[in-house]
Amino acid sequence: MLVSVQLQTDLVPRNEFASVRTTIGGAVQVEPVGDVDSYLDPVPVAELRAAVGTIRIRMELLDASDRLVAERLLIADVRTDTALIVFISASCRDVHCTGPDETCIQGLCTVATAICDGH
Repeated sequence: MLVSVQLQTDLVPRNEFASVRTTIGGAVQVEPVGDVDSYLDPVPVAELRAAVGTIRIRMELLDASDRLVAERLLIADVRTDTALIVFISASCRDVHCTGPDETCIQGLCTVATAICDGH
């Protein structure tokens, strides 16, 4: 199954992050920000294959030296080709959640489970 992922963030490309790394299972795709001026509206950043069932999607915003700026984890149960929008808030910059299923949402660590029905 194909999982298409878009990024939406209030962080500023090229100024606050230089690339987007998306991981689903063992599949990884890195996308430089290129000519994109803003991610306030969702921007496609990855298309990766995944098995049907519960998947973990990790999106990481990296600076020009490949250091982590901010990240978001989604745990989703998917059954068909799926499109997801991942929002990473500037308030999650430098927030590192320690639980295996935790992610930063609006500056706070919370459970990463998402409801996704493939539409």
